Amino acid sequence: MAALKTQGETLWHTSNVFTNEPALRLARKLINATFADRVFFANSGGEANEAAFKLARHYAITRYSPYKTKIIAFHNAFHGRTLFTVSVGGSQSIRTGLGRNRRISSMCRSTISTR
Repeated sequence: MAALKTQGETLWHTSNVFTNEPALRLARKLINATFADRVFFANSGGEANEAAFKLARHYAITRYSPYKTKIIAFHNAFHGRTLFTVSVGGSQSIRTGLGRNRRISSMCRSTISTR
């Protein structure tokens, strides 16, 4: 009970817009244990995927060519519900109703059997 009381009296969660000591300590541990010199904490998988897509496109555009903007995804893939992640996913049912249906990804059919 003492542990629950102690934790209940501390900060549980904040937006990643704000900095907090536990996040800073974790970021420092991750930096020290990996190749990275910065850390990005996301609030959801969709937000994390969107950041990864943007980083990949930025890297390809700046490193190779301004025309390297497509992302390869599996047919009917699901990456989240942000506008960018939905546009990368292959499911028409999710993209319906979002206005202009401009595909920014290339689709691949999965050859992995689920049997």
